[in-house]
Amino acid sequence: MSGPRSCLASTCISAAFMAALVYPSIASAQVAGTGPGPTPDDPNAPQTEVEEGFRFGGRGLYVGVGPGMVPETGDTSFASRIQLVFPVATDWFELEVGLLGQSFSTKDHHGESVDVNVGTITTGARFTFPPDAPIRPYVAPRVAHLHFFPDPYGDHDHAGGHADHETHHRWGAGGGVGFDAGIPDPASRFRIGVDAEAFAITGPQVSVVGQVVALLGIGF
Repeated sequence: MSGPRSCLASTCISAAFMAALVYPSIASAQVAGTGPGPTPDDPNAPQTEVEEGFRFGGRGLYVGVGPGMVPETGDTSFASRIQLVFPVATDWFELEVGLLGQSFSTKDHHGESVDVNVGTITTGARFTFPPDAPIRPYVAPRVAHLHFFPDPYGDHDHAGGHADHETHHRWGAGGGVGFDAGIPDPASRFRIGVDAEAFAITGPQVSVVGQVVALLGIGF
């Protein structure tokens, strides 16, 4: 019988010892929690330094892909975009600089199929909601400089066929609409969005290009 009684006694003594250690901490925490706290104007209040994490301020780098369209020829394309956005002076105005690529197949004026790549540099201004908004819709007037590789609608040497089509410098003006949002909360550096844009462009035969891309971004 001495064995179980000794074990029980040891257990009770250990429990009492743990309670004696823990109770003062609980009691002091309760007293601290119920007592009046320091007021903001109290000069004797302890100053605690709080380290704040990242909060999105409007500056970010975005990449995305989606479908594109050349309406006049009825050709659909694969579009990709890289976009740098940074705020200027206010919470609702931002500048954009971006690269846009499109790839599609079309027929030149010989009726032959041509694979075309389009490289575009864009810049613009974005009018949007403040960085702490849950969803930030925007509208962005933009200008663009485009290169078609090759340009199936431009000048070329007929003796050489479509392979000798020149790459033409084209200019464009238009804009985009879309939205930007933080994941999992508005202040997060991780961003998602959608951007739909269209440009009226110079040059022969094709005067409009457009695309819609889904975006993933990172704030910095």
